[in-house]
Amino acid sequence: MHQLTPAPYSPAALLIKRGFRLVSDGLLRVTRSADGAWLAHPQASWLHLWPDTLKRLGLDDDNLSPVRPGLRLTRWPSPCITEPLPLARIGLLREQRGNDLEDFVPSARAGTRGVETLLT
Repeated sequence: MHQLTPAPYSPAALLIKRGFRLVSDGLLRVTRSADGAWLAHPQASWLHLWPDTLKRLGLDDDNLSPVRPGLRLTRWPSPCITEPLPLARIGLLREQRGNDLEDFVPSARAGTRGVETLLT
């Protein structure tokens, strides 16, 4: 079992604070429209954030619900959209050295046919 420990920041919360309205910090649902365009669907209208993260980002922490009793991790309501948007690019945020954002580039790999089937 993994122990949850506070992160010093939340990339998803930081992006929302900077004005982005379609942010996923876990799973992103992607579908195809009738004309073949890829659409990204918003996830829940909240993020799980630790008190230290809320403080560091200057976010209001009044009246937040804990994810579960006894855990300091809270649900922070995030202002996000409710309808899907056309998907132009996916950026994978992960721990790395340097300041470059590595874009997700789809390529033919073993098992990708199954993923393509799931997406269509």
